[in-house]
Amino acid sequence: MLTMFQNKKNNLTKGQLCEQKALAFFQKKGWLLVAKNRQLGGVEIDLILEKPSAYLLVEVKSDNLWRREHPFSKTQKERLLKAFSIFCEQHKKPTQIQLAIVDKKQNVHTFDLEF
Repeated sequence: MLTMFQNKKNNLTKGQLCEQKALAFFQKKGWLLVAKNRQLGGVEIDLILEKPSAYLLVEVKSDNLWRREHPFSKTQKERLLKAFSIFCEQHKKPTQIQLAIVDKKQNVHTFDLEF
């Protein structure tokens, strides 16, 4: 039996499993799912979550795809910032963006993203 990180040819399934783990993590913290894989200005946001007073945009990565020193290229940062800006223009609640890393043991680690 393969774990979710053993089959490199199965990236879509791996990505979906990581998103499910991250979603469950945030739901346990009281966040409600608004959308998965939403396109904003040509940029896909993995998870959009909501509490009564705020929104949370989440970029999900598996541990083996995340580079600790430089998790995003300049272009990726610009694209995420563009999506974040579009979302904030459309919604008037406070909004934050986080990176969720799902490790090989399927634990979720979160990091606030600041641009």
